[in-house]
Amino acid sequence: MSGQSGWEKMDTLTGRSQDFHEMNHLVEVLFHSRQWQGLHLVKGVPKLWISRGKTADLREAAELEVIMDTLVRDNPTRGEETQKASGFSTRRLVIIAMFSALSAILMLFELSLPIAPSFLKFDISDLPAILSTFMMGPVAGIIIEALKNILKLLFRGTSTAFVGELANFAGAAVFVLTASLVYRFKKGKMGAVLSLCVGTVLTTIAFVFIDYFVIFPMYVTLYGMPMDSIIKMGTMVNGRISDLFTMMVYAVAPFNLIKYGLVSLITFFTYKRLKQILFR
Repeated sequence: MSGQSGWEKMDTLTGRSQDFHEMNHLVEVLFHSRQWQGLHLVKGVPKLWISRGKTADLREAAELEVIMDTLVRDNPTRGEETQKASGFSTRRLVIIAMFSALSAILMLFELSLPIAPSFLKFDISDLPAILSTFMMGPVAGIIIEALKNILKLLFRGTSTAFVGELANFAGAAVFVLTASLVYRFKKGKMGAVLSLCVGTVLTTIAFVFIDYFVIFPMYVTLYGMPMDSIIKMGTMVNGRISDLFTMMVYAVAPFNLIKYGLVSLITFFTYKRLKQILFR
């Protein structure tokens, strides 16, 4: 069995009528659908009939190879069959826990960017969440973002009356959901690039609205700090900042473009290899 290609392994699995759970798991991982109806060759290209009569090309050979290796290896015991069909497997839960801890640790390594006021802290703690989203879906990414902020509050507390943690979770959730939604409809490298680009842009826009209408006014209310004092902190960095709107344009927007642009770049070059390692 070890010398078979991914397609041959798939033929082996689909040839056994009892292996619906394994194939459903495969379809869920590759195509974000929990049902499949059959495997066919169309002009020499393997295609899966998935739910509602749609077909999906099986072109991601490397990813398929890894998943097939896992399914074939685990098939004799069938011990995790029920877990795979119903939700997160034990392996996935462990990965989520590890990534949540890693994300919380990455939050400790924060710095200020010269283009933004010092209270805007730059870090790449959203990287584990978006990586897990590409590997396991958006639910995993949201869970990691939530656990990251909970761990941060437990071990470091809050210096922003929970405002910073709320903003961090809301913005990261937009990134995870947007990127996963785009990638769901367009797979492959171009799909990954498009999903990360769209996620970065929409997350930046979301942060502008969140900061303008919620976060900055909450700082003023909770700390009794005049808005003018906050604006002056931005003016010291960039003379073009004169009010809340220009703060969004010249500080908040470029700050988040750089932050999520970097996270996207790292994700693009690492998630395939990391998935092969974790799910081998």
